[in-house]
Amino acid sequence: MINIAICDDSQAELEAVYDEVEHYFSKTYYTYQVQKFNQSKALWYEIDDGKSFDILLLDIEMPEMDGFDLAYKVKQKRPETLIIFITFDEKYVYEAFRVQPYRFIPKKRMQDMLPRALAEAIGTLNKQCERVFLVKNQQGVEKIPIKNIVYIWHHEKYAYIEKSDNQNTKVRKTLKEIYERLPQNNFLWLDRGCICNLAYITKIKGDCAYLTNGEVQQIGRERIREAKERLYKYIMRIS
Repeated sequence: MINIAICDDSQAELEAVYDEVEHYFSKTYYTYQVQKFNQSKALWYEIDDGKSFDILLLDIEMPEMDGFDLAYKVKQKRPETLIIFITFDEKYVYEAFRVQPYRFIPKKRMQDMLPRALAEAIGTLNKQCERVFLVKNQQGVEKIPIKNIVYIWHHEKYAYIEKSDNQNTKVRKTLKEIYERLPQNNFLWLDRGCICNLAYITKIKGDCAYLTNGEVQQIGRERIREAKERLYKYIMRIS
């Protein structure tokens, strides 16, 4: 199921984008769900309350909370979400990159650009879903999408995989064994007892990594410089 949210304070424009999305999916076999929002704050409250969307189609000029502010807040909480800006004014194209949008579409070109953007976004989502970490423990077998792993810590004989849904999975493995099975460009050793997904680090200050879920993780003194360099390279790579 592909979950999509459309947000535009103009009801006419909201319906126009919705019609284009419906038209695109009518020619595919994907299962999907679309929700419409004419207030950016209403969409944010849904996400802040735990609702997960795969793709957001956002206008930029909206009252109370514009598209940039909304995108920034979403990226802090759910960095895996794909954001596509759809706007009348192309002057925002360069400013948009500060929130790392997936695509930027002028409304006058929506009919020819949106179908391709959706197709490519779905391709990206499929690749994300294919990348999983397989866990075998006493409870059975679990496939955890790599993108959902926030960090992994170790205590005694067990590793605990903390996930973006605020749940964790316990497995009898060393952190070294787990790290070797992860895409190492995306994960960072914070200290000997913790590995963190770079996608969930908002900043590094002093000897602390600040995460999107509000947690703060200590960084080993000998790893601070590497952590800052790795985070910078990661941000530049996905920007």
